[in-house]
Amino acid sequence: MIDWFPASDGAGSSSVGDDPTAGESALMVNRLVSAVARRHPALAAHSRRVAVVADALAKRAGWSSTDRARLREAALLQDVGMMRVSREITSRRGRLSLVDWGAVSAHVTAGLTMALDVLDEEQLTWMGEHHERPDGSGYPKGLRDGEISAGGAILGLADAWSAMTATRAWRGALTAAEAMGQCRERAGSQFDYTAVSLLEELWLNEGNTLPGVSGRSAALAR
Repeated sequence: MIDWFPASDGAGSSSVGDDPTAGESALMVNRLVSAVARRHPALAAHSRRVAVVADALAKRAGWSSTDRARLREAALLQDVGMMRVSREITSRRGRLSLVDWGAVSAHVTAGLTMALDVLDEEQLTWMGEHHERPDGSGYPKGLRDGEISAGGAILGLADAWSAMTATRAWRGALTAAEAMGQCRERAGSQFDYTAVSLLEELWLNEGNTLPGVSGRSAALAR
């Protein structure tokens, strides 16, 4: 059973202050994030939005500040493997060919290799599951509901929210209400039910903290 709601703050987690490698890890994360920003500025901005949404969802679920910080690191690096994908493919508009899609979908395993010496085992699990889906149609492992960690489910939903509410070269951004509707519709198939419930609570109560939510959108949610 997935432990979504920890019994107490910090349960099962060590304090960052007691870990002499924490500062070094943060430095290595920042270096990788900077490398992504140089090659794919828009992707780096997307990852920062994902980190904000993931942190807010984890806070809503009662995660400790330490685990939320670890989740933010995983969010910032979840797409680092895209640096292994050619710019010709990442800048292409419209539907990708099967070959191109194979190159893009391989970014998860490529990213895990790149982050192997930066993130801990649990962070790598979260990062590696951000494209898994409860109905088993995700990748790279085709995990199903109950097999995806809470962190992986949070990252998957945060990733989709950031993508839906951002303007892309080939389409405009969805409004927060439209994005929330998409999340509700896909709960149980693409997104974890608990994660969607947390997102809806967040939108209704603290909408302005979410990327892509204007003051007007937050007001309409109430």
